[in-house]
Amino acid sequence: MLWWIELIALVYSLIDPASRGIAERLREAADARRIEPPPRSVEAWRISEDVVLVGFPDDVIHLSYLDQSLPDAQRFVVLSRHSSASRIPVLSVHTPGNPGPEALYGGRPWELPPSDPLMGWLLLRGLKRFAQEAGIDGVYEVVYESTHHGPTEVSKPITFIEIGSDEERWRDVVAQRVVAQSVLSALSELDRARCVATTAFGGTHYQRVLTRRALESDMCFGHMITKNVLNSLDEAGLRRVAELAIERTVGVEQVYIEKLRSGIRRVIEEVAEARGLRVVRA
Repeated sequence: MLWWIELIALVYSLIDPASRGIAERLREAADARRIEPPPRSVEAWRISEDVVLVGFPDDVIHLSYLDQSLPDAQRFVVLSRHSSASRIPVLSVHTPGNPGPEALYGGRPWELPPSDPLMGWLLLRGLKRFAQEAGIDGVYEVVYESTHHGPTEVSKPITFIEIGSDEERWRDVVAQRVVAQSVLSALSELDRARCVATTAFGGTHYQRVLTRRALESDMCFGHMITKNVLNSLDEAGLRRVAELAIERTVGVEQVYIEKLRSGIRRVIEEVAEARGLRVVRA
């Protein structure tokens, strides 16, 4: 499947030091030109004919109004910090969404926006490449994260790219530059890159197995739903989440299942097979 470049919006938050820093590195690298900011934003730049960079006053997990602010955008890439109690240094990529009855960090429960497997794949591969070139691949782990947090009320494909996991890392200019380079590289490859779009079920929050597969093959992942989420749901909830995650993965061609209980696996396989999708098992 091919995805063709249309208007792409890179969005960031002025109250997030990682987000703001990545945006600054992008402006430097792309020689961006300031433009009139769209509704509800504070500042905006044109990166190229097809790409705009837009800053908002709200935290990125609460940008539920992106469709209204940027109605012409066909894709969103969100520049963000990543927080964790472990404070593990990471450079990560994921799709937002709340695959269950909780919505603790923005968005609405049981709601997933469209996931963009190709964009996520290119961003992840870019992070690995530019982290190695910058000499920080041994400092930061490059990894996919599973689907989590808001915003969920977005109708266009949306991908987060993040620096974690504490204030020191968020303000790391080298890491910010690596993320900016990864974004620009992904944008330059979108019109000719190809991958096998996959919805994944199982694994943990940091999807290290899927990361290795994506870095070593043409398998790219959209929504990734963790084992913990799936284990917490009854059969109706499992079916609902499986249908949502598959339906909201753009261009999905197959489903990947990693080491789940037989009852959970059966429900996911039934949903996948009803849609004529291949099922790949770990």
